[in-house]
Amino acid sequence: QKLSTQHPNYRLLTFYQLVFTAPFAASFAIHSSLLALFKPSVLIALIYCTIFATAFCFFIQTKYQKFTTAPKAALIFSTEPIFASIFGYLINHETISRNTLIGGFIILISITLPSAISLIKDKEAQHR
Repeated sequence: QKLSTQHPNYRLLTFYQLVFTAPFAASFAIHSSLLALFKPSVLIALIYCTIFATAFCFFIQTKYQKFTTAPKAALIFSTEPIFASIFGYLINHETISRNTLIGGFIILISITLPSAISLIKDKEAQHR
């Protein structure tokens, strides 16, 4: 939150995010077969994930994060597993078991509770 408001060049911040996270992600690919990377289906998936799911999302996040607070951003990010499960069910016909729901609920509460408490404290401090 502090960096995005102090540094006006969000394109440079996005570049740094990609440059410093790419080697970490690439280190996991070393253990797999390099021949598998050259299959058309894998290349299409890699290009899509690189451009849209990573670079574009980092860019949008960095550009607009300065307009919200850290607790609000954490609440927004905590909804990602919910939407992943919903789209997994709708698109990939994945089953959602009772254990998945219970585990997801526990994870969601553990992520959102501290942010919600922080938001409530911030509002109470503003009204004083």
